Amino acid sequence: MAREPSARRPPELLSVYVVIAGPRTWRSLKMALDTGATYTMLPPDLLFDVGYDPTKAQRHLELSTANGLVVVPLLRIGTLRCLGLTLKDVEVVAHHLPPESPVEGLLGLNVLTHWTPFRAFSQAAQPFHRPTTR
Repeated sequence: MAREPSARRPPELLSVYVVIAGPRTWRSLKMALDTGATYTMLPPDLLFDVGYDPTKAQRHLELSTANGLVVVPLLRIGTLRCLGLTLKDVEVVAHHLPPESPVEGLLGLNVLTHWTPFRAFSQAAQPFHRPTTR
């Protein structure tokens, strides 16, 4: 008989390997699927390695982290490959996760919504959104 999952145990982190290609080279890294993140987050040193300079980003945004608000560079990268898809011209934020993190980056909704399960969930959840009251 199959054992029922326990609600007391937190779910495992969902992670995948992602390829980031830039003007200089490409790198592979382990990233978490983060439905709470609007943007995909990559470490600044990886961006430098593949040929992007986050210090020259023309746009920045305020990011809420466990340690408070930080201002981070927002830039576009040429190619992101993951889960059988190749995405071009992807906006990412440049920021490091804590050293103890089991992943190097986060796949945010700007990338996740390209996969059918996330699109399907978003569409299915629409009737459950709380109506606005005045």
